[in-house]
Formats: sequence, C-alpha cells, structure tokens
Amino acid sequence: MQKVEAQVAYVNPSEGALSWLDNWAMTSGVKDKAAAEKWVNFLLQKKIATELSDRTGFGNTVVASGSANESDKLVWLETVEDPLKRSDLWNEVKAAP
Repeated sequence: MQKVEAQVAYVNPSEGALSWLDNWAMTSGVKDKAAAEKWVNFLLQKKIATELSDRTGFGNTVVASGSANESDKLVWLETVEDPLKRSDLWNEVKAAP
C-alpha cells in the first residue's frame, strides 16, 4: 500500500471498536517450564513488546498504543442470545448491495 502511496489508516469510531485479547499461556503438559517462562518473560519486555507492536501495528498490554488512551474502557459483549437470528441478519447484510 505504501509503495503506491495509498492513504490508508485504521480509525476507532467514537461509538467503539472491536477488541480482542491475545495472550501467552503454558499448558499443563509443558515439557520445559523454565524455557517457556523465559520465552514469555522475553516477550513481555518493554523493548520487545514495542518492536512487536511496531511490526504488527497491534497494541499490547506492556507499552502504550497510539490508538488507545488510558481513559478508554473495555466493554464486554454478551454472547449471542439467538445464533440463528444473528446468522439471518448477517446473511441479509452480506446480500445487501
């Protein structure tokens, strides 16, 4: 996109935006717990977290993000109460010109 000088940006609307949380975890069957803990600790270093965010464009929980403010709030969405209705509505949206 940059090569063709396209002006593209991600914008969080004032109404809110989708969010997700990624995490690092170890299973109960981890074979080398010390190595796994070193890996997670490595990724949680400020320098490494910054580099990951710079490369991917995604924020993280270690360093501040340009698209989020400290006053922003997470709003947890409830599960879909009627999956069939949701599917029907989505199909209607997809079919709209």
